[in-house]
Amino acid sequence: MKNEDLQTLGLNDEQIAEVQRLNGLDVNKAKKDYENIFKERDEYKARNKDLTEKLKGFDNVDVQGLQNEIQKLNEEVANKEKEYEMKIAERDFNDNLNTIISKAGGRNAKTIIALLDLENLKKSNNRDEDITKAVEDIKKENDYLFVSDEPVKNPVMATGKNTSTDSLEETNKIRAVMGLAPLKE
Repeated sequence: MKNEDLQTLGLNDEQIAEVQRLNGLDVNKAKKDYENIFKERDEYKARNKDLTEKLKGFDNVDVQGLQNEIQKLNEEVANKEKEYEMKIAERDFNDNLNTIISKAGGRNAKTIIALLDLENLKKSNNRDEDITKAVEDIKKENDYLFVSDEPVKNPVMATGKNTSTDSLEETNKIRAVMGLAPLKE
């Protein structure tokens, strides 16, 4: 907008200056908006370029191969979990078995376990009862594998005189044979 155009409209110099100032504010605002739009456009172009380059990295990717690999890894994880659960179940079974044998007074758990039908015991629904029954059956057949609950029937005690003098004489005889000096009372 030119000053001459405003003068032809009948505006004085003050009015022309005010119109020019207001017009300048509008123009500056429009320039700023214009610059912001170009800045945003350049940012979008840069992001688009980055994403395009990243996508180029996937150009030769075998998607089906990746899906197969993921499926294979998932199967391996499932197999490891099953294996882990089986090991835990085996450990729990063995601990339970050893505890029952110990409570029954077993002398050697390995020997007693060798006599058990472990496969049927593992498949049992009432493991504790069945293991206890099987151990009791072995105890009846092979009582020497278990600590006896009966008191000793034939206690062995020293016979004859056992005075300190007799013991000292015997000790001195033994010492004399060995070539040692006798002990004094």
